[in-house]
Amino acid sequence: MDMQTIQSVREQIAGTSAYKTLTDFFDADTFCEIDAFARSADGICEAVAGFGMVEGMPVYAFAQNSDVCGGALSKAQAAKLKKLSQLALKTGAPVVGFYDSVGGRLTQGAEMLAGCGEVLKLTAKLSGAVPQVSVVLGTCLGTNALAAASADFVIMAEGASLSLDVTGENSDAAANAKNGVASVIAEDAAQAVAKARELICYLPSNNLTPAPEGFSEQPAPNGKCIVSETVDGGTKLKLAPSAKSSTALPPKRSRSLCVSATRSRFRWSPLSTATALRTSPPQGS
Repeated sequence: MDMQTIQSVREQIAGTSAYKTLTDFFDADTFCEIDAFARSADGICEAVAGFGMVEGMPVYAFAQNSDVCGGALSKAQAAKLKKLSQLALKTGAPVVGFYDSVGGRLTQGAEMLAGCGEVLKLTAKLSGAVPQVSVVLGTCLGTNALAAASADFVIMAEGASLSLDVTGENSDAAANAKNGVASVIAEDAAQAVAKARELICYLPSNNLTPAPEGFSEQPAPNGKCIVSETVDGGTKLKLAPSAKSSTALPPKRSRSLCVSATRSRFRWSPLSTATALRTSPPQGS
């Protein structure tokens, strides 16, 4: 591949909605793409993936590219997501997935189905080892919906759809929030990306490191909400918006932390090279 072709492909990828989503998600000038020149059939891959920083914290992320074959899951896309998951597990960093896909490339037959299995297998392996956040920006059905719903948190933009049923019934954001699948509902794609950045800052990088630390503000007086009076001021993030008793995700008061107000003070502790993430129960348990 000559330099002119490489530059042409780079410009083509950079002009897609998926690439823009990831550059908006990561801190400025920190996004490093993985397998940028991966090919699917006769064109570029249907997903953009890579790693970067979110408020100074290392994060891996991928975005399905609806501008390329509708973001359909293919063996090339599955291979890219598999590599991303393996790197996240190796380095102990969260994974954020942005979903917008019409389904799978059925013309690839068994190869595409095998790739689907690998994606679901690694999603299960990441569970409990590193945080996983799914952000549904468009259509998310079938295998994509299985992977998205398996994450620790699901953020949905209004107008997006998530359903294990290929008919797409009861797939809107409100229905998924009512069913306990969607944790956060955003007004649009831009707000969904912003919510993902906010949420990831509340979470530890993996199961061997503590949550991000910083200095705290005093709790905000609120006689109607006991959570607001027990956590640092301005740090409460509401989950399950349609539930009768909302769940809140606060940082621990015992550490006197303030996550959202002191993001620039985050400290990240990388894994020791001699330490492995706990991906299975201890022996004898």
